[in-house]
Amino acid sequence: MALLDPRRGCIVIRVIYDGPAFAGKTTNLRTLARSLESKLYSGEESDGRTLYFDWVDYMGGLFEGMPIRCQIVSVPGQRILERRRRLLLETSDVVVFVADSRSERLMENVRSFKVLGQVLAPMVPPVGIVVQANKRDLKGAITLDALRDALDRDRLLALTEAVAESGEGVRETFVLAVRLALDRVRELWNRKELPKIEPGIDDGGQLLSAMKATEGENLASLSSLGLGAIERRSPIEAAAPPPPASPPPSGGVPPLPDASVPPGLVWPPVEGRIVVHESTRVMTRIERRESGDWLGFSSEWMLRSPLKGLFFHLEEARAALVSWARWHSAVAERLSQPRCIVLMPEASEVWRLWQIVRRVPTLSDTARELFEQSDDLLLGEGLFKIIDLRLRAERDFVTTGWLGRLGFSSVSVSEAGAPLFAGFSPYSGRSLSTVGSAKFDEDRLIRDELAPLLRGELRIAPHRIPAVLTSLRKVATANRRGHIAKSIQQSLLGS
Repeated sequence: MALLDPRRGCIVIRVIYDGPAFAGKTTNLRTLARSLESKLYSGEESDGRTLYFDWVDYMGGLFEGMPIRCQIVSVPGQRILERRRRLLLETSDVVVFVADSRSERLMENVRSFKVLGQVLAPMVPPVGIVVQANKRDLKGAITLDALRDALDRDRLLALTEAVAESGEGVRETFVLAVRLALDRVRELWNRKELPKIEPGIDDGGQLLSAMKATEGENLASLSSLGLGAIERRSPIEAAAPPPPASPPPSGGVPPLPDASVPPGLVWPPVEGRIVVHESTRVMTRIERRESGDWLGFSSEWMLRSPLKGLFFHLEEARAALVSWARWHSAVAERLSQPRCIVLMPEASEVWRLWQIVRRVPTLSDTARELFEQSDDLLLGEGLFKIIDLRLRAERDFVTTGWLGRLGFSSVSVSEAGAPLFAGFSPYSGRSLSTVGSAKFDEDRLIRDELAPLLRGELRIAPHRIPAVLTSLRKVATANRRGHIAKSIQQSLLGS
């Protein structure tokens, strides 16, 4: 429901607090109201349970020089009130999913989160989700990793921790949510789809009346009354964000990206900011290579800023971000996910481009796992699969001119069994293009890369070589690729 209110000259966004009953949604809003010096409006309650919603109105911050007005709304968590919950979720620009950290409430969190995903799935641009693990002070609270895996292990989630009763983590969660909402606003702005119209719902009382009207008239959504999803009218023109004024980094080490970067400086919108938040939430080791590139590593993420990614003019930096983002969009099906690009303010009038990639299992990881098993037949079959995938990746990515080089550690496998590039994407400044086609030499690849890998692993157990080669030759012949086994045998025995 994001819009530009021409009467007040402000951007209006709606932040929805969702989650199961008694997870702490209303407590979050009460704490926020005190912190933001705003008033809490509650639609209706029964025995301390929200029947319609809670509402906090807050004006603060700027977007393109305009004040930001946040309509902060919590939804009822009871299953019997599911319809009211959906009505509100459909008007959201961002959702804070308040999860109860108690282990006995885990399945209720999962059920509620599944419904949330169903409601938000068709919304374009996507609505970001911040998962707030509340009640972290209680004994036996589950870990963040356990919560993430239970909710959706395959989905990228922005997680925060909180104790809403004391206020710990409440404001931090809200700030991250607003940033995600503004990413969505930016995307609407760029598409020229941000409505310029006064809000159809301007306070809690109007929202309560609208919701009761939908129930009385059996309407499917608040937009049926013209009060929720506002009709689109004259779009507004985009403008560059104000230049950063952060202090220069100490010790020459650049600051890592964080979720505070302004809207428009992270790609893809919404999901990209979640990647930034999650990748820098834990300690990251950072180092500089001889090439001048900066690299950052954690257990789950990799970050890289190329030497050419430092800019002293904002428009030039934004042009580079857009160019790189377009390249990523064009080849998305070849890339492992998730990943993002972010333009981080480094000092006054200085910006640095970073690429962030999640670590995923690669062919190198698969090879190490294969050599840990004792069955030579299965080892041979597995080796053929990863060798075949490596050769396919070379044909698809290098000989076509898309990439300059590959390795076992930069190739992963999609769910459909196709090779994916899991490394850092190439960067060559504002103009990104292919590096030129290269001749595919299968024998050279086997001799220079695959055979050394096998020698290194089999050196520990040389007695396995005959059985492994026999198994590899058998499966290669069955797949009409016998020349692969022959080339590997020659390379191994010749060494």
